Amino acid sequence: MSKPAIGLMGYDVLDNSACKGLCLIGVSVVGYLGSAIKVISVQQPR
Repeated sequence: MSKPAIGLMGYDVLDNSACKGLCLIGVSVVGYLGSAIKVISVQQPR
């Protein structure tokens, strides 16, 4: 368990920033999908 954690922590700064970018992209995509679903559900005729 500790070896993979140490390996992940030992990555270069470029890899770390890439992971942060991917996380930000994922969060923004999830937020966009959530807002789109809200708009679609609101626009649907009841």
